[in-house]
Amino acid sequence: MKKLKNSKVEKQLLIPFIFGVLFILTVDIVGIRGMYVLKNNSKVLFEDKFETLNTISNIQNNFSNIKIDLFKLVYQKNKIENDVYLEEDIRNLLDLNNKQFEKYESLTNGVEENKLVEVLKMDIELYSNDVEKAINSIKNNDYEKADSYFVQDVTPMSVGVEDTIKQIIDDLSTSSLKADTASNILFNNYLYATISVTIVGLVASILMGRRIVLSISK
Repeated sequence: MKKLKNSKVEKQLLIPFIFGVLFILTVDIVGIRGMYVLKNNSKVLFEDKFETLNTISNIQNNFSNIKIDLFKLVYQKNKIENDVYLEEDIRNLLDLNNKQFEKYESLTNGVEENKLVEVLKMDIELYSNDVEKAINSIKNNDYEKADSYFVQDVTPMSVGVEDTIKQIIDDLSTSSLKADTASNILFNNYLYATISVTIVGLVASILMGRRIVLSISK
């Protein structure tokens, strides 16, 4: 009779003990899975931000090279043999910038970023038009007009483009920092919650096991 009673008590205590262990395992699995997903999402976000920053930096470098080439084209009047090369290089850089901008546009999201996309798009179009005007003036041997376009149109426009790009880079850096901080906080919350539940569960399991042993030994 005593053995039967102990057997019933053992079963009654073992059931919640088993459920407790299963609960701990479930929490651990969910927590680890959540941390893995969070880490993976953070990696994807970092790669996207890096790709966006790299693309906008390429656009910035292309603009600088275009301005240098155009300066040579306008003011090195006696080096006719270089004109064809410089013009070709400028057109290649303009074309490359258009492709880089399309890539940048596909990587952006959010209201503020979209506003800057439109600003940069307009800047690129205006800048390209001013460069074309200067090149056409040189082709017509009108260096005075080319000089006017370079000084009054291209140079101020390049400053505007540079300001837009700097703002984009600053915004990217700020948003990346915020996203990284939020990701770290969320990751730590997952970690602390998982550890806390595991510790509480282990303590409860130990106490439950002790209770089972004491009940059976009576």
